[in-house]
Amino acid sequence: MLSRKAYKKLDPGEGLDFSRYLGHEDMNLGLGKFQFSQIKLNMGLLFWHSSKVCLCVFLILLCHIQLMKKLFIVFMCCASVFGVETKEFEYKIGNESYQGFIASPGGGKKFPGVLVVHEWWGHNEYPRMRAKELAEKGYVAFAIDLFGKGKVATHPKKAKEFASSAMGDMDGLEKKFKKALSILKDRDDVNNDKIAAIGFCFGGTVVLQMAKSGVPLDLVASFHGGLPEKYDIPKRGDNPKVLIFNGAADPMITEEQLKGIEKSLKQADIDYTVKNYVGAKHAFTNPEASKIGKKFKMPLEYDEKAAKDSWDVLLKNLGKI
Repeated sequence: MLSRKAYKKLDPGEGLDFSRYLGHEDMNLGLGKFQFSQIKLNMGLLFWHSSKVCLCVFLILLCHIQLMKKLFIVFMCCASVFGVETKEFEYKIGNESYQGFIASPGGGKKFPGVLVVHEWWGHNEYPRMRAKELAEKGYVAFAIDLFGKGKVATHPKKAKEFASSAMGDMDGLEKKFKKALSILKDRDDVNNDKIAAIGFCFGGTVVLQMAKSGVPLDLVASFHGGLPEKYDIPKRGDNPKVLIFNGAADPMITEEQLKGIEKSLKQADIDYTVKNYVGAKHAFTNPEASKIGKKFKMPLEYDEKAAKDSWDVLLKNLGKI
């Protein structure tokens, strides 16, 4: 064992008394005094302190594992709509206010525009969901309001009242639709040469009527919408493509109505597609339909297969406008 005197004579590069570094000149560790190079000692201390930091971080993460799981779930849910820009706003038609919701892919480019018309329940969450889905696929989608701000029904009696009032004034309905169309076209991110309109239930009936009235659209799509037996759409060169998605088990639509509208579309030389889904009931695209149907004893039922196929057909045809 080196004495203190001998240790002082050592060249610093030859070694270092570890016990002296700790402040104990004659510390005996049982195995003798360890000698390390200055570099090894510093690395050892760095490793020791780094290990303590890592251990602290690990313990913190371990204590918050449940929070981390929740954050991960939220992240995964949001990842699918990353980049989609949404805007909720009010717009006026005369003295009455209406609720608007627009979803856009963002990025400073121009995209095709799509008007989304609500069911007879009014401007609720469902058309907004569809608008966001369209934005994810590269469309600027405007979920419009044809009843007026705050007129959202949760009972079929009130929904029927709202829908009947709107359909009873076709001129007023067309005015509301055209106002929404102008709002969509005025946006810098919308390609005005590619405009479509889709509707569900009441909204499906509306978009078919707007096409009949000659509102400039490239495509209209009706999902479980009301169908007239005689669809007197004139033969025009600028008629939109028409998509009709119907549930074959929907008691609200008769076979005569379906055949009648197909006949009218053929006579007008319109490019159209009609899909009649076997076993599908009314409101088959709405995930909440089954619950609402049971609650009010109505023939409403969500059909996942029909919902997916009809949406896929829509997206395929939107890509062609």
